[in-house]
Amino acid sequence: MHLASPLVALITILSPSSPPSSAQDLEKNLPGFSLMVASDWSGRMVSFANGGALPPNLPMAAPGYYIVRWEKLLGGRVIQELRSNSRSASEVTRVTYFWDFRNAQVAYLAVTPRTLDRGTIREDQGKIIRTGTLTFANDSVDYVETWEVTPAGKLIQRYVPAKGNGHVLEMEKAASAATR
Repeated sequence: MHLASPLVALITILSPSSPPSSAQDLEKNLPGFSLMVASDWSGRMVSFANGGALPPNLPMAAPGYYIVRWEKLLGGRVIQELRSNSRSASEVTRVTYFWDFRNAQVAYLAVTPRTLDRGTIREDQGKIIRTGTLTFANDSVDYVETWEVTPAGKLIQRYVPAKGNGHVLEMEKAASAATR
């Protein structure tokens, strides 16, 4: 029952009030996604967003701790991100990226038992930029997150919240499909 409202909202947003256009093809609007889609990525936290060093033996700094996969759905009209970590591999977060017809931009939505994450996503000079709000039961935080695939083929994710400290993840293409 709790999942019904976000799904109804997503279906409403995905339903065009005018005929479909090429704007629905997310890879055309975000060409950087093509470097990430249909691949499994595995990585670890390498630093805090402010450049601070990580404490020794931090589980999130272990190689292979984070596992991420992006895949096309509905013929490329939707891209789904599947995220998990080695501590709770059975708990997968699904982030859905879609064309928001009302605002003429790419948006995203993720609903978990503890959070609601929503916002917009765009590309600028080869970087994917996600701007959103993460809402908890009694609090919320605005943030900016960037993803960039380096010439060496590594995916660097920088997460910077408006309050608190963020992190930097470094990922590489993985051989397995652990998040499927």
